[in-house]
Amino acid sequence: MDRDTATPTTTLGAELFRSLAGFRREVRRAVRSEFPAQLLTPSQVEVLGCVRRQPGIGVRDAAALLRLAPNTVSTIVGQLVDVGFLRREPDPADARAVCLRLTAAGHRRVHVWRDRSTQTVDRALESLDAEERAALALALPAFRHLVEVIAGGTPSP
Repeated sequence: MDRDTATPTTTLGAELFRSLAGFRREVRRAVRSEFPAQLLTPSQVEVLGCVRRQPGIGVRDAAALLRLAPNTVSTIVGQLVDVGFLRREPDPADARAVCLRLTAAGHRRVHVWRDRSTQTVDRALESLDAEERAALALALPAFRHLVEVIAGGTPSP
């Protein structure tokens, strides 16, 4: 769409998308520099986070929560098992399924990654003036609501 003919909403949507994609990319880049030997993809980080939040979750449920195909999550799980961050345990309710759990190394990695990410953002926030920090804080409820709307299905125009 030509920027001159864009509506304020589509311009805001495009700007939000660009800004948030850049935000995530730059935080990831800053934190990844501290883990040169064990780089993980964003999807691997998401799977680790999902298992951290719901220990014992199965592959299908993790896929549903992450909105990924079960075979994709299964592949990612295999990669994370291979590097020692996840373990598969038999599901006591279904002999055909497995429960996923973080290993000690997986717990360390998730916590260090989250701590470093938070520290990176906190340091950056310190460089903003009080008015800019307040504006970001005021925008958070609307942003959370926007995420819920998108998660519930893309709204029609």
